[in-house]
Amino acid sequence: TIDNYGEVILTAKRVKIYGLDDITDLSLFHPTGENMIYSAVTSDAGFNITVQMEVEVKPVEGRVFKADALRETFELKLNTSEFSFSSQSSISFDREMFNKLTIGSFKYGSYTEYEGNRNPLNCIFEKLSSASVTDMKARVSLNAVEVVPVISVAEACVGVNLEGC
Repeated sequence: TIDNYGEVILTAKRVKIYGLDDITDLSLFHPTGENMIYSAVTSDAGFNITVQMEVEVKPVEGRVFKADALRETFELKLNTSEFSFSSQSSISFDREMFNKLTIGSFKYGSYTEYEGNRNPLNCIFEKLSSASVTDMKARVSLNAVEVVPVISVAEACVGVNLEGC
């Protein structure tokens, strides 16, 4: 909640990343010690990233913003020429539960179904008792940032007498 405005909800709806084929270094989930993993990604060529975002403001009674609600959709476009990210993480599993896993439990197990997906990895994720990022480093050369409103057909046709609207 933001004072004088109300509850603000920012949601990422869709993400497109171009330039993944230009990754120069990729190291995912490399064990570095007891319960520790290291991950890193580097691209000398950089990425073009487009994120479709939705912002919704639900006003609070008696504040500056007086409309029923505000909902806007926009695209955030980022262009980078260099990108590097690394993280050190700690993970812990419930050892007693993890030891009970069998090959059959992956194929026929009672693990939770997420959004209609019975992915066997869900079986492992259910045994995860904690995960934390202990060290994170990122370096980006940001060349351009662009915010572009997304206009629906209904909004574009208001007050316009064109065929197709």
